[in-house]
Amino acid sequence: MRRIAHNIVVGTLFVAALFGAFFVWTRRIEEREIAKVCPESLQYSYFSTPDTFDKAYQSAEPRASDANIKGLIVPHHLLAASLIAEAFEAVETERPKTVVLVSPNHFMAGQAPILTTPSSWRTPYGQLESDCDAVERLARVGAAAIEEEPFTREHGISGIVPFIKKSMPNARIVPLIVKETATDAEIERVVREMREIFGSRVLVVGSFDFTHELTDTAARFHDRKSLAVLRALDDEGARAVDIDSRQGLRLVMRFMDSVGARRFSLFAQSNSAELTEHPGQPDVTSYLVGSYKGGKKEKDATITLLAFGDMMLARGVEALLQGKEPNHLFAGMPRLFKGSDLVTANAEGVFIDVPEEQKPRAPDDLRFPFEPWLLSTLKRAGFTHLGYANNHALNFGTSALEGARELTRQAGLVPFGDPSNRDGVMATTDVRGRAVVQIGYHQFGGRDMEEIAKAIVDAKRQGAFIVVYPHWGVEYERFPTQAQKNIAHAFIDAGADVVLGAHPHVIQPIEVYKGKAIFYSLGNFIFDQSFSAETSQGLAVGIAADEKETVFHLMPIEIRAVQPSLMSFEKRGMLLRTLAEDSYVSEDVKAAIASGIFTLKQTYE
Repeated sequence: MRRIAHNIVVGTLFVAALFGAFFVWTRRIEEREIAKVCPESLQYSYFSTPDTFDKAYQSAEPRASDANIKGLIVPHHLLAASLIAEAFEAVETERPKTVVLVSPNHFMAGQAPILTTPSSWRTPYGQLESDCDAVERLARVGAAAIEEEPFTREHGISGIVPFIKKSMPNARIVPLIVKETATDAEIERVVREMREIFGSRVLVVGSFDFTHELTDTAARFHDRKSLAVLRALDDEGARAVDIDSRQGLRLVMRFMDSVGARRFSLFAQSNSAELTEHPGQPDVTSYLVGSYKGGKKEKDATITLLAFGDMMLARGVEALLQGKEPNHLFAGMPRLFKGSDLVTANAEGVFIDVPEEQKPRAPDDLRFPFEPWLLSTLKRAGFTHLGYANNHALNFGTSALEGARELTRQAGLVPFGDPSNRDGVMATTDVRGRAVVQIGYHQFGGRDMEEIAKAIVDAKRQGAFIVVYPHWGVEYERFPTQAQKNIAHAFIDAGADVVLGAHPHVIQPIEVYKGKAIFYSLGNFIFDQSFSAETSQGLAVGIAADEKETVFHLMPIEIRAVQPSLMSFEKRGMLLRTLAEDSYVSEDVKAAIASGIFTLKQTYE
């Protein structure tokens, strides 16, 4: 027995020694492969001295290194250098490792949609070597093309390589810059080849800045969807994220998903207005920093919806659009529509071909035919839904309305609402597994609103988030009627989560009733009613709702020559203070409305 036991011990030690030797052998092979000499050509990082980067690490929030991290999301604006340093502190290592650095192709340089280079990089901390084997393999199979010149100006790469070299001194790099024209198939080919080359033995860094060219409030609204997409690895949702590289982000997320690194952790969130302490900055860039590692996706039930008031595209609007580019209408705020799951406006008219001589010209002509080609403009801008529950949807009869609905669907938009409150009253959309129901209601449609209330009750039983768009009230009146209040309360009682009113053509107060928000009128969005300051203003509302709270982002707009744009910091401050004072809410909510963002906790009865 003693001899048998001895043999077992010896055998066990022998097997362990073999495994150990195998491990050392494979590590040496790996290190020898990484150490392969690459071409002599060099690219250069930002700055020749380390001062900027040293200061970033000194001011960064301390973060322990985690060897399980497979991916990082970092900005490349060096205004956020301390946030970048914090992320790289989390992956500090002396071990040899390949880093795939994914960046936008900011200047659309070069010929191919996805570019790489075998060049090494000169940084303030020494030379960051290329993993030229991997680069050459990606090029050989056509996943990425080798072109040197585009990398000389690409700050999405050159701004990040010093952080890699400082935190990972023995790392090698595979840089990828991605055009927005890259197809899904091209993105998938890179992901597949990366998985074949590296498996999960690689760090993938997405070098992306998020919201651009908007106000602080709009940036914070867009960030809510961006975070939900990151946490859910929402490949489809990434198509409408406000970021400088949607296709680059999809590449990173697809790779993370393919290697099981599905758990996203947010390290930091900020923006240029916050970092510079300049809240009135009109062109904010936002920064989201975090990591991916093994584990299940973090559940994020956030849905985002951007809503506008009355949109009329005929009469004086059409006249002022003559000879202009199709995107002229939204040139005043082109990015605002890009960062939300749903974008909705009240269409005050129908899309229909009308002979030129029959088009409305006089200011008092209340027939509103919209040119059908404008639907493609709305779709390209980012709109997803159009409401037809209003007093102009039947200007040309029921057949014209049905034709407009069909044209809307053909353009890739969803129509909802009916001027008679009968057909197609609601639209349901799935957002990352959560149903969002949008319901149109016309106060003067001639049908009892109890049918609408019943539809709300039914949708609520299914756990949907419900938004009701009533067309109601008295035109040009700054305050709601008692009838509006009664209707709004009935909608909330039935289960609506928010009520967004239209028709008065001016902004009306907000009410919080049973923990839910009622916007009695969002005013105008696009209209030719330039006869007063009040009719040349509107309120865009960005709603971000999850299972715990609903956050409202208030973005006042002004209309100049029928073109909407976000108000200046000073103007929106004055408008929001007036709106807060007029609203039927508590004092703390008034203060929040005046700031541009207010939050309501979810209530359950």
